[in-house]
Amino acid sequence: MEYRFVKIRRKGSDKSNWYFVPKTEDQLLEHFKHVFGAEIRDGVHDHIKGTHVKEDPEGKKEPWFYHDHPTTPWARAVEVYWNLFGGSWVEASTKLENETLNQRINSFRSGKEMLLDNGVVESRFCEGDEILEDIEKDKLEYPIEAAVRLEDVRYMQWGKLDYMAAGLPASARHYGGNHWYAKLGKQDIVDKDGNMKWNTKEEAQTAAKWFIENKVSHKRYHTN
Repeated sequence: MEYRFVKIRRKGSDKSNWYFVPKTEDQLLEHFKHVFGAEIRDGVHDHIKGTHVKEDPEGKKEPWFYHDHPTTPWARAVEVYWNLFGGSWVEASTKLENETLNQRINSFRSGKEMLLDNGVVESRFCEGDEILEDIEKDKLEYPIEAAVRLEDVRYMQWGKLDYMAAGLPASARHYGGNHWYAKLGKQDIVDKDGNMKWNTKEEAQTAAKWFIENKVSHKRYHTN
């Protein structure tokens, strides 16, 4: 089944945005797993990098954690939820993820037509909306993601300590050292051998170059 995308200009705005309009529940779940899921991974990374340990200079108190203000949409949403309901940050993230997914499924099953951006935003058609373009594609790829450039790639390094600091399960702590990842927008880059992490930044850059030159769409755009 084709994937529907609409470019909408809201009433009173001079800007326009692309939205995905899921036709089936499977398409809705695919978007949540791969597009929304990429936002969650960015949010976890944001939280980890913004978490610091404060030592008592006199050694009379136990060290404590403090956090920078989050910068990504998911990390900001989780921080609000966390402050309201308590628990750990990871618990808050998991609960918010499950609640958001259930809400979207229920909305879809009730017959509501949904507009999903290439992040975490869910919207509806509103009176006064102007549809500038309405297209069908054979995969879940936003039109704004179709043209890619090497200079748009972001590189990130994750390690075992990052996972431990986030309070992730013990299985995640056997990560095996530091690795480099590459992202293109919300998209995780995968090399010709199916790898998504590399030992050096240079290897990640080589993978990104191959990825773009071959115009490979990562599996996040496809239903398994």
